[in-house]
Order: sequence, then C-alpha cells, then structure tokens
Amino acid sequence: MLFTLGLLVGLALGAGLVAFSRTAKPASGSSADDGVWPWTAMALGTAAVGAFALGIAGVIDTALAILPVIALEFAAIVFGLGRLVLGDRRWQSWLGAGLAFIPALFWVVFVIAEIVGPPH
Repeated sequence: MLFTLGLLVGLALGAGLVAFSRTAKPASGSSADDGVWPWTAMALGTAAVGAFALGIAGVIDTALAILPVIALEFAAIVFGLGRLVLGDRRWQSWLGAGLAFIPALFWVVFVIAEIVGPPH
C-alpha cells in the first residue's frame, strides 16, 4: 500500500516538475538554456540515493518515513527521463535518472518478490 502511494506521488511530482520546466520562463538577464533543470534532475537523483541509503542503514526505520523515499526516487526518474525526452541530453540529466534507478529497482524487485513469493 505504501509502495503504491509512494509510486503515485512520485509519478505525479515528477510529471509536474517536467510540465513546469517546459513552461517556466527564464529569469531576466539569463539565457533560455540556463542549466537549472539538469542540475535539478541530478539533485533529485542524488537525494533519492541518499534517502535510500539512510533507510537501508536503519536511520529511517518507520514504515511511514519510507513513503517520501519511494516518492523521491520515482519523481527523480520521471523528471530525469522527462528532461531527456525534451531534448536536454546533458550529463546531469542522465546521472539524475540513472542514480534514481538504483533504489527504485530494489523496490520494484522487492514488491515483485512479495507478490510472487511464498506467503509468510
């Protein structure tokens, strides 16, 4: 249940960020291609890996605290891939999406194992 909620929140957050980054006007005096969005993708991916590491280390130990971790991971994936689809092929966008895939893959495999595996 928490995984599904985290997934949906992350997908919505990532899609919202992609939509906002498409329509956002650059600040006055800066170029239209100022590079803020690739760094945002990389920051989201790095934060997702950091939050996942804190969860694995036991620092985040409540089930409710895992919800933002899952949401952050999937938001980083959607935003990073969304920026790549929009033609932003800078290394920061690739790295942000790639970093977020590491913990997200763990959660997907975990959920599949819970569904397919033997009952507890």
